[in-house]
Amino acid sequence: MKRILSIAAAAALLVTLLPIGAVAAHDNNGQGNGRHGDRHSHKVTICHKGVTITVAKKSWTLKGHLKHGDFIVTPTTPCVPKPKPPKPAQTVCTFVGTANYSGTNGTSSGPITFSYSQPTASTAGVVKPGGTWTEGAIVDTITGGSVPFSGTGVNLKFNRSGSPIFEFNGNLASNNLTGALVSPPGSPAWPTNTFVTTGGSVTCTQATAAHHHGG
Repeated sequence: MKRILSIAAAAALLVTLLPIGAVAAHDNNGQGNGRHGDRHSHKVTICHKGVTITVAKKSWTLKGHLKHGDFIVTPTTPCVPKPKPPKPAQTVCTFVGTANYSGTNGTSSGPITFSYSQPTASTAGVVKPGGTWTEGAIVDTITGGSVPFSGTGVNLKFNRSGSPIFEFNGNLASNNLTGALVSPPGSPAWPTNTFVTTGGSVTCTQATAAHHHGG
């Protein structure tokens, strides 16, 4: 009789504990408070050098984000992108002279003008497209070239009616442009002994740097 009562009591205790276990299992799997809970609770959104990123809460302190000046993003402390620094202002120089060339083609004269970025000891100036050399009714357009810092080895590229016809190689010193005309690769040979000499002036101005906003 006692054995039967013991079995009955154990069965009643099992029935009593079963709902508790079910509730605990539901909390762990359904409410996100156990091992398999909400993974987002282990991450934090921070501002790192003007960029919003999400990192693990552990790395927020272990990787030294605080030392870098990073901070946690909140409605009152938003992450504002840092503006990009403006490009340094560029100095542009312009040569204006009265060109004369002589050689097998005879003698001709006409104004020549071209602009280029001011050269430095380490970088040659780049000739900007748009310069011209006027030979009477003919206008030769300067499409590019370079002006070294020393003024030795100046190169100008010319187009006439959209076709490359010749280049100029020479020197620019004391506001004097001297050199010779040569044929570019693939063009008919320019007459030999075609020399150019012109006095003129060089003026340099600093271009206004455009301001860049962060985006």
